[in-house]
Amino acid sequence: MSIPDDELDRRLAALADPTPLIDPAAARALVREAAAPSRRRGRKRAWMIAGALALTGALAVPTTAVAIRLFEAQTGRVGAPGMTEELAGDEWIDLGAEDLDGDIASAAPRELPVPESIDWESTIVAVAGQFERSFGGENAEMQRIGIVSVYEREIWLAWLREWIEADRVGDDARRDTALAVLAEAPDWPTFVATDGGGIRFVMWSYIARIASDDPAVRRDAAQALLQQEVVDPLVWLEENPIDAMTGERIDVDEVIAGLSPTQAALRELWDGRDRTAVNDEIHAGIAEISDETDTTPGSQWWRDHERALREIAAAAGHPDPLPSARLDPAAGGEG
Repeated sequence: MSIPDDELDRRLAALADPTPLIDPAAARALVREAAAPSRRRGRKRAWMIAGALALTGALAVPTTAVAIRLFEAQTGRVGAPGMTEELAGDEWIDLGAEDLDGDIASAAPRELPVPESIDWESTIVAVAGQFERSFGGENAEMQRIGIVSVYEREIWLAWLREWIEADRVGDDARRDTALAVLAEAPDWPTFVATDGGGIRFVMWSYIARIASDDPAVRRDAAQALLQQEVVDPLVWLEENPIDAMTGERIDVDEVIAGLSPTQAALRELWDGRDRTAVNDEIHAGIAEISDETDTTPGSQWWRDHERALREIAAAAGHPDPLPSARLDPAAGGEG
């Protein structure tokens, strides 16, 4: 069902805090697209190139109701405290709702720093398209933090693109600006909230190498990160085009065509050299964080993780990182 323009404007006005987070015209276009007859509702799940996002088939235990519902996609239920696979207080979103695109548009974290290459309207459309290809019409839910995390990853990749492009033309000032934001990114809200032990450590491990004085080391690290985030998923998909859940063949060309502008640009910036060894070496550092095996919130493993996190963040140029959410024994959260 289409939402009238005046009703959408009312919802967007209510969203302002203190200013609207999305452009009303862009949101209106997305909501109309969501209600259009051509929308392929009911199709089975396709590949989502944006990365692994936590889904659950079960409903969250209702705790506190959400005060304002701007979209039908909002369930009004939030995550329960003390759960390890959900974020307490964060709302569950119905991924099969007709106005999901409008809700996705409203979740864009416009408060984060972005390079000039980021065009919010095209980024919002790309993110909404990723969710449509993956979950359009399905009876599935995701907490809002899962949607915001897709945007945060897009912005993180946009700054990686900025760094690589600046490095190629020898623009030191532009490259330094990109590096500074990349070093701050692991402290962005959803990266912190969803870090189950490794996300931020690995991010800063890459940035520490990109911050190296050795041009070969930093370029290798940037290209390795690009390969991991954009190239490898596409290569894997080309080699494994059958959806394990549905048995259907995945249209790889459709996935490539649906890449966000940032991911499409990064794909073109890859130099073609395989750096799997670099990626394996960086990820192996997680195993060296602690000899402990108990990773429950508040455990010794998390105290060891915090020490290692501060060390690698400092090496990346960010000496005072936010503490891990799971240092607190009472913490739950995504991840």
